[in-house]
Amino acid sequence: MAGVPKGRGRHRGHRMVRARAGPPRPGARRGNGADAAVSPVIGMVLILAISVLGIVAVTNWGLPAILAMQQNVEQRTVLNDFNALDASLQKLIAGTTGQTTFKWQPAIGTGAVDIDPTGHRWLLAVDVADVVVEYGSFADADNALRINASGAGLPASVRVQAHTWKGGVAREVILANNSGDCSTSAWTGNLAGDRTYYLKTNQSSGCTAVNLENVVLSLSVRSPQGGAVTVYHDAFLVDVGHVHWDSIRGTPSRRHIYHSNGAVFSGTPGSYLLDSSLPLAPPREFTNANGASSVGVFARLLKVNGTASFSGVDAGARNAVFLDFVGTYTLASHDNVSRVSVYVHGPLQEGVYAELQSRAYNFTARTGPGGDPYVRYEETQRVFRFSSAYTLVEVER
Repeated sequence: MAGVPKGRGRHRGHRMVRARAGPPRPGARRGNGADAAVSPVIGMVLILAISVLGIVAVTNWGLPAILAMQQNVEQRTVLNDFNALDASLQKLIAGTTGQTTFKWQPAIGTGAVDIDPTGHRWLLAVDVADVVVEYGSFADADNALRINASGAGLPASVRVQAHTWKGGVAREVILANNSGDCSTSAWTGNLAGDRTYYLKTNQSSGCTAVNLENVVLSLSVRSPQGGAVTVYHDAFLVDVGHVHWDSIRGTPSRRHIYHSNGAVFSGTPGSYLLDSSLPLAPPREFTNANGASSVGVFARLLKVNGTASFSGVDAGARNAVFLDFVGTYTLASHDNVSRVSVYVHGPLQEGVYAELQSRAYNFTARTGPGGDPYVRYEETQRVFRFSSAYTLVEVER
């Protein structure tokens, strides 16, 4: 038509006439009602997956992390109470005027506390001359004690005296050659070699076994009777006991705090850390009265005797435990020592040995007869002085 531009639709009157849509092309997707339901299903699946992941994260990471933080707070709180206990015991040991009893009132909100005179055993061994005496079978509760003696300074015949102590009173015991043997006097003979002896009362006391349990035992190797007495070796074995807190919760990482032999340890089994000083002071260098360069070591064996136990309660209600200072007794004092050995039996063994092998102490790791580990400090160049004491504290509840 004239006047109508090319490429544009034709008008009927003033309206545009649009072409009708043709049939769909082959393969074209038809819209239907199922398309509208796809998005909500995918959304629900995603929300469910996120929820499950959140629950797993909270269960496997969040709750253990919260529990660990709670345990850390509980451990620090109880550790403060144990450090207060240690400080008070040190005052008792030092003989503070007018103070012989300490009332310990820890605020234990969770877990449980027990006091036991057994379960922790220390053995101090002192070689005075060119003699080496090692011990085995000291950790069990029977009356057998394994001794391995050697050294150029050990004479062919020695006298071995042993005593048990109770409240500062000594009672002589016998080292028998076999479990059925008895004697009326201290053992005398050739101590050299690896042997097992049996602790017995003498015949006049019934010849009964003296078991190594909740015991305080001293053992001395001396020259036979007659003439001047020469001491070759001294040893002291004490079940020092413990005051112990167990968090109960947190398996397998339950927390523990021990006060044992005048030292505080805390942590988990196999990784206890020392939170105070040991009762064995680091070697101290000094010049003796003769002007000779010397080194000295002092060790204390602190026995907590008695039992008590109580559980934590809400709000940390305080339970009272009374610790009565009985006394301190000198065990040994030697001015010319060759070596000092320390044996520890119980859960704190690893922590004690690790501290004694630190640079502050310089003890070295050793293995005794039967594979018992111990640590030793040896001095060959300077005069070596050693002294030790035993302190007894009774527990009442």
